[in-house]
Amino acid sequence: MLALHRRWLFLAAGAALFLELSFAKGAPGEAQEASPQAVEIVYLGLAETRAVPSTALEPPPRDEGLAGARLALSDNVTTGRFTGQSFVLKEAIGQNEAAVVALFQQATQTGARNFVTALPAALLLKIVDLPEAKGATFIDATSSDDSLRAEGCRRNVLHVLPS
Repeated sequence: MLALHRRWLFLAAGAALFLELSFAKGAPGEAQEASPQAVEIVYLGLAETRAVPSTALEPPPRDEGLAGARLALSDNVTTGRFTGQSFVLKEAIGQNEAAVVALFQQATQTGARNFVTALPAALLLKIVDLPEAKGATFIDATSSDDSLRAEGCRRNVLHVLPS
């Protein structure tokens, strides 16, 4: 299960970086900067406490999704050397819904536009519908809720898990 979550988060971070690369290059023939372009990715999550089954030999890691995002970032740093980019992962994990919304708003005030999320469907929709979310890209790394792909579909949210 841990490997599956890391793999999906790796794909989510890769997709976010691909989108950033696509929009950052500019028109063909434009001069590119000599210094590396810094790409900031915010991991936005809700702290969860999970019950550990009595048959588990080891408790699940507390930072399962975040560990996957960190792994993805370290892999993408290598790619960034070739594309002239550097990548920064900012971690924003709230203890409750209000804290997650506040962390999102703080991140957008500092210019963040790329988010990898580990949020329940209702909270994700609440955040992407905020005025601050206009122009931001969200990679939904954890939800397989069909409502996000139907009546809850938003054009700035990309989903990693199948419905």
